[in-house]
This record gives sequence, structure tokens and C-alpha cells, in this order.
Amino acid sequence: MEFSGIDNVSGVIFESPFDRHHGYYVFDKQQDYDKVEDKGFSETLRAQGLELDDAGSHFYLLHTGGCMCPLITIVRADTVLDAYEIFADNFSDSDLLDDETLKDYQNDDFDTSGEYADCVEWNSDGKPYDSETIEGGEITGRIVICRG
Repeated sequence: MEFSGIDNVSGVIFESPFDRHHGYYVFDKQQDYDKVEDKGFSETLRAQGLELDDAGSHFYLLHTGGCMCPLITIVRADTVLDAYEIFADNFSDSDLLDDETLKDYQNDDFDTSGEYADCVEWNSDGKPYDSETIEGGEITGRIVICRG
């Protein structure tokens, strides 16, 4: 994997924006997990990486709230709005609103606020999702690059 113009990167560990002792790792291969040990974090968890080889200037840790074990995703983007869009474009079907659930988001008063609640947005595939379920923050702490 290439990361920030560095070749031969086997993985990257990002410090949690919520607890500096926790890290989230993204590796090309599952067996590279042993490279996480002894990197200065008391706990590390696997994360999915999106657009990590892009030129975005910030990293964001995002996940969908309200579930027991959300998939943590690290997104590289220039703005938090760009990160949300990239994240929503990669939602699984379980994170999207199906036709039956979407009915629960319909407004009764179309004159003042549109057909659906303000939290309903559509990804680039035209599929609806509840934007209020997206949680996370910008990563401003350590980033550890593991070379392989």
C-alpha cells in the first residue's frame, strides 16, 4: 500500500481522537497485525481505511452510531463534509434506509420542510441514509507508519 507518497507501507496506526492511549490500525493483510504490538498504544482495534492514498489533508475516524460493534473507518479527506460523503458512499445495505424505514422519516408538513426529515441524505448512488447516525472526529494525534 502507498501512504502519503511512501511506498512499501504495510499498515498505518492512527491515534484515537477520543483517547490517546487507543489506536486504530489499517493493514493490507490480516497477518500484519503483529506489527501493531509495542507501538505505544494500550489498546488497538482494526479499522477500515478509505481514500488513504488520496491527497486529502486531514484524517477522520467515523462510524455509525447506535450499534453494538460498529465498523470503525478512517477516511482521508480535505473537509469533514467530504469525509462524510466518502463514508456514506461506502455504507453497507444495513446502514442505508430501506423503503419501509424511509417512510418513518416522512414529514407531515411538506410546505415548510420538504418530504423527509432533515437528517435524511442520499449518497452518490442515490440511496438514502440517516446522517445523524454518523459519529466520529478528526484525528489530530499520532500516526504510526509500519513498513513492510
